[in-house]
Amino acid sequence: MAAVKLAWTRRALEDLAEARAYIEATSPQAVKEEADRLESTLERLRIDPLNTTRPWYTEGTREIAVDGTLFVLVVRMRGIKVEILGLFHLSRAWPAAA
Repeated sequence: MAAVKLAWTRRALEDLAEARAYIEATSPQAVKEEADRLESTLERLRIDPLNTTRPWYTEGTREIAVDGTLFVLVVRMRGIKVEILGLFHLSRAWPAAA
């Protein structure tokens, strides 16, 4: 299977910026490590989106855990494109819909 294209929604980019700001404020030395973990997870998602994800709470969406973290990416499959809908930390309340 050829790698799929990933597309970040505005909300997902905002989630990512918020997570980065929090990590920088609380543990600046962990920023690169967390970014590497996210990139590793995104690579798995690019290569095999269906088998690396599982159904999410909202119909039509799926989730993938970011390796070694408490973050989850919520995605939606769109043919050969995967839309990244959000990045959520497991300690936070779940959104009503992604």
